[in-house]
Amino acid sequence: LYSDEMDTISFEDILELVKQSLEIKNSKFPKVSIDSGGFSFYKGFKFISSSKGIHAGEIEAGISAGYMGMAVDGDDIGSFDHEGCFSRNLSAFRKEQSENFSEFLVKCMNALKAKKIDGFRGNILIPPDSVFSFLGDLLGSLSASSIRRSRSKFGDKMNIAVASNLLSINENPHIPGFGGTTSFDREGMATVPKDVIKNGVIKSFFYNHYEAKKAGASSSQGNALGGASASPSCGPRQLQVEPGSTALSD
Repeated sequence: LYSDEMDTISFEDILELVKQSLEIKNSKFPKVSIDSGGFSFYKGFKFISSSKGIHAGEIEAGISAGYMGMAVDGDDIGSFDHEGCFSRNLSAFRKEQSENFSEFLVKCMNALKAKKIDGFRGNILIPPDSVFSFLGDLLGSLSASSIRRSRSKFGDKMNIAVASNLLSINENPHIPGFGGTTSFDREGMATVPKDVIKNGVIKSFFYNHYEAKKAGASSSQGNALGGASASPSCGPRQLQVEPGSTALSD
């Protein structure tokens, strides 16, 4: 979660990254209009302790960037797009951000000259970027609070198939260097890698301690989220969609 290199970052380093990005946009993609954007870096300590004897602490540091905009070519205006990236050290971030920003600019340009098509019934190919938008509603329905309040249709679907057997999602909050990596949750409980959906079958719901007791579950399994200013909510820390066996080129 932390690299000593992060202590050497200065405001001038961040400013130089911004300058380089804008120079690329202005020289190679003048038709892209940046609506908003930001670069930031942080270093922080996270501690939790309770009267029950639970105590834990972590130090972490990170650097991130995000941008939103669209391409404009006369009367042709593309749709908004956005991108962002994150890293735990500056050297890795320089390379990742350069590639990420270039992808953002290309996506904006690709939104020009959009055309209407006739309606049809058939298969569509969904690009990887779009998959996470579809998964948002599905994963929100796996929150124990949604299930207890009858706001989810998956409350009685544990160990039952709810999706294609090609879909497997796991939660792994222990991957070194990732943004959601942490050893403990909002309530000080140890985080646990686990299957959420395996071959289309639901294997886990997301509990905090309160919801786990309400449901008679043995543990929250490290799925309490939130900060110190509000009561803990329920949700995943770091999800991975497992790949299929088909080559990307196919």
